[in-house]
Amino acid sequence: MRSDEDLPGPLPGSPGGDPLADLLESLHLDAAAGGIAGPDLRLLLDQAQARATAQALEELQPLTQALAGDLDLDSVVRTILDHAIRLARAERGALFLGDSRGARLRPALARNVAGEELKELSRVSLTILRQAAAGQFILTYDALHDPLFREAPSVRAQNIRMVACLPLRAAGRTLGVVYFDGPRETTSLTEQVRRALELLAGIAAAAIENARLHGRVLLQNKRLREQLDTPDPFGALVTIDPGMLELLRTAAQMARLDHHVLVLGESGVGKEMLAQAIHRAGPRAKGPLVAHNCANVPPDLAEDLFFGHARGGFTGAHKPRGGLFQRAHRGVLFLDEIGELSIENQAKLLRVVDDGVVRPVGSDRDIQVDVRIIAATSRDLSREVRAGRCLEALYFRICVLLLRVPPLRERDGDIPVLAKHFLEKHAASAMPAGERRFTPEALAYMRTLPWPGNVRTLETLVRRVLALQPPGAVGVPEVRRQLDDLLGATPFSGAEPAHIGASGAPRLRARSGGAGSYSPREQEALRVRVSEALRRSSGNKTGAARLLGCHRNTLQRWLRELDGAD
Repeated sequence: MRSDEDLPGPLPGSPGGDPLADLLESLHLDAAAGGIAGPDLRLLLDQAQARATAQALEELQPLTQALAGDLDLDSVVRTILDHAIRLARAERGALFLGDSRGARLRPALARNVAGEELKELSRVSLTILRQAAAGQFILTYDALHDPLFREAPSVRAQNIRMVACLPLRAAGRTLGVVYFDGPRETTSLTEQVRRALELLAGIAAAAIENARLHGRVLLQNKRLREQLDTPDPFGALVTIDPGMLELLRTAAQMARLDHHVLVLGESGVGKEMLAQAIHRAGPRAKGPLVAHNCANVPPDLAEDLFFGHARGGFTGAHKPRGGLFQRAHRGVLFLDEIGELSIENQAKLLRVVDDGVVRPVGSDRDIQVDVRIIAATSRDLSREVRAGRCLEALYFRICVLLLRVPPLRERDGDIPVLAKHFLEKHAASAMPAGERRFTPEALAYMRTLPWPGNVRTLETLVRRVLALQPPGAVGVPEVRRQLDDLLGATPFSGAEPAHIGASGAPRLRARSGGAGSYSPREQEALRVRVSEALRRSSGNKTGAARLLGCHRNTLQRWLRELDGAD
């Protein structure tokens, strides 16, 4: 404990250290002698008050200079506390920050008069803090006998005499409280010190409020910069179609819900890109995104693929391996073409979807996984359920949120926009270098086509144009020739068109229900093109699908539906 000799000397002013008290004493003597009139006495009192205020402000000058331009809250708190301890001739102090409810106050910093940070401060009465937070300047000079303080452990343990709590208020609310104490034997603080502490409270509250506002501005700027630096998760899905824009708005809302999602749509419409956007916009954005096409799942290897295996789980399993669900833990698992899974494999998935538990092949231990599933399919799963090819329980588990992506032919207004986008995207691959552009007639022609393979086929067409067409305008004949070379005999060209529009362009109007929803003439046209693709690929369905610009699953669906239409 510091001795009296260690304490700072008297404040500037009269020999007694309190100019107002000295003046009142002299006025008392003069008044007793009958030498001062009432108005003159009031004037002298006002002058003394002004002098005390001026000296208090002088005492606070170092504080105002230290706080000038300081917007760091930690630094501001440290400066305020140090000046308050020195000004009050206290031994130690603490600054609490919070709101107007004392129970919400939390210690921000505790230091002693030497500027050393105190790791622990003996318990401070919550009642005292609450009273100060309510706006009361609390001060006692004999804490040992004061009912408010005598129960505090530190008062008796450290022989505390002077205790003060100073509220820091701004705009009608308490921002914090400064607490300080010490073993000083004095019976009172001078009027100058009291006034200086009251002024300090106002200056400190304003400085804390400014620092907090500055901190909030910095945080807001940081968030804005992050938003600017982070591209729109759905920005890669180029569209001007009103229905598609509404779909993206719905997908953005769904992304935040963290439920399973089912995406329906034909091959090539962008189901995987939509799944990627949902993942980036969702709460699992920092987790993994694991994607797999269920059409490529051999029935006898499904468990190993989905759930992994333990060492020795089967012949050749020399070391353990995690499955898709373990790799996607705390992230998203995108299961494309989930409608292609067999009923047996669907049943194996159902337990994981229900319980979040996988058991690797050859293991007797269950593993808990936390995975959001985004499933996609070009099949009508509700119809597959009715036909017995899809488990109803699995369908309803993964169909918590449902999105239907329209085929390109149903949003033909996007075709010119996408064509321009792909020309710019792949411009670097142009051979020879130079600008290519589609003529208005070519774009109008492209808008009449049914686009099997959808956006994927359009992008491939653009890449062929950049690679094979000379710089300049690309008209209808060039588009038709590239499509013929790309797809062979497909619904684009090669056979008698199902309908001739006013422009003379073929217009095969496919419907979202698939080949079975074509008119008889349209079905026959599609049958011719599919047969030709199979002939050119020697019956290989993968090769035929490549010629048609569609997924193999789409070709298989066409074949089933065409057979059913006979």
